[in-house]
Amino acid sequence: MKTSAKVLLTGKDLTLSDLVMVALFNKPMEIKISAAVDESEKLLNDKLAQNYFLYGVNTNFGKDVSLLVQPEQMEELQRNLIRSLLCGASISDELLPMPIIKGAMLARINCLLLGYSGVSRTLILKKAEALKLGLIPLVPLFGSVGASGDLIPSAYIANFIFGGFADDTLSCYTPSGIMPLPQAYFKFGFEPLYKIRPKECLSIINSVSFCVSIASLAIFELKKVVELLALIASFSAQAVRCFDEDFSPYVQELRSGPESGAVKFAEKVCQLNHPNPLLLDAEKARRGNRRNIPLQDAYSLGRCASQHLDSLLDVLKISEEKINTVLNRAHDNPLIDPHKQRISHSGNFYAGDIASRMDWTRVEIGKAAKWLHAIVNRLLDENKNNGLGANLVYRQDGIQNGLKGLNLLSTALTTPLSGVTAISPLTVPTERENQDIVSLAFQSAIETYRAVGILENLVAVSLICALQAFDLRLKKEQISVSRKKFNPMLVNAYQQFRDIVPFVKKDVSFHAYIQKLKIFIQKQERIL
Repeated sequence: MKTSAKVLLTGKDLTLSDLVMVALFNKPMEIKISAAVDESEKLLNDKLAQNYFLYGVNTNFGKDVSLLVQPEQMEELQRNLIRSLLCGASISDELLPMPIIKGAMLARINCLLLGYSGVSRTLILKKAEALKLGLIPLVPLFGSVGASGDLIPSAYIANFIFGGFADDTLSCYTPSGIMPLPQAYFKFGFEPLYKIRPKECLSIINSVSFCVSIASLAIFELKKVVELLALIASFSAQAVRCFDEDFSPYVQELRSGPESGAVKFAEKVCQLNHPNPLLLDAEKARRGNRRNIPLQDAYSLGRCASQHLDSLLDVLKISEEKINTVLNRAHDNPLIDPHKQRISHSGNFYAGDIASRMDWTRVEIGKAAKWLHAIVNRLLDENKNNGLGANLVYRQDGIQNGLKGLNLLSTALTTPLSGVTAISPLTVPTERENQDIVSLAFQSAIETYRAVGILENLVAVSLICALQAFDLRLKKEQISVSRKKFNPMLVNAYQQFRDIVPFVKKDVSFHAYIQKLKIFIQKQERIL
């Protein structure tokens, strides 16, 4: 299927994949502004002319909503909103990664295009121009609670779009590196907006755009990890010579149904495993002449692997569906609806749906980590790897340690992913208890994003071990890797990864190999 050269934003059909292509892979984007945007802005102005009081337009914010604002004060009200929210914090100057900020800007543009925000098309065009020029404001890590919008992070975007009025000492990413705002404006010919219309600062920050951007990037990376888990399962099962029925989709379907994650994972591993000369024929082994071959394999690498990872695939599907919905819905308060000529005060900026899905995702990440750790332990244990020797040493002369250090690293990486706590139920009231419940979606999403990064390291370690075990088995059985004997997809992956990490014949430093593998994984749009 031919894909479009650009991502077109209309407010209606942005996907997780589209967001990632722009934010992470720098795919160009275009916008299409409908008449609803102009009509929503007109409705807002008409209501103001009729002396309507509208939250955050001619009133103060949050619990201070009872403080009314005169027409001549409305622009300064918007400016003060951003001034008061430029208070983000970091640990050791840690900033949000640029793709997260780009994704948040893209998501908010798409939401504004729906025409429920009461903003001008000038604002939308200016945000789109910044993205196209690659001008992305730096944003600190801490600030949002995922409730009344991602307020503090989004304030840094508003400050940038409106000329750094609140703080022109801040900086932004540019194609030429990080620059102070005034220098970036000048160098790249970006003319910021200096006049702020009613509600425009509020409309930039009243959204779940950061939450949904972080969630999108985490889910995208995790989908690649699942493909790598299938490869690790295939290489490992063949290396220790498991039974050919261990990843049977038929068996998984009887347990979990045809559309389950277990079936999908089993199908992928089964595809990678066929043809091959290494897996044992289960029927033949049970008819006699078994030579002490066990009747069935251990849980992790055989019978229960697909079931163990079932919910991981399920949560990926459910989370992506929810993200695709949220990306194309209105997050504002108030909502300025030109279709029904109606203004509604709401809480659409509340990101509880993202928070709960990110919590569940981290649980499944922890389970996947435990599975990988079990695989690494089995591959390196001479009592469980079916003759491959301790630590997968090629030729033991008494001074070789093989992959022992990777076993330690596997444990170190698994540990922080094991004690998973659901963040969304830990709601803490804020803003003098006007926000007496908050979603904490930002916290849940960023912890999930970090967990995926740790898991990618663990995947790199596990892949090195699986490839070493696979090669040792090939040498033991005197079999070469070819597309006639093994699945072409498996052979392609084998050659691709072996170009990065060679077979280990004597003790080496694995530091660079782990880093190269992780970078390779992160740069791919997909693995298989």
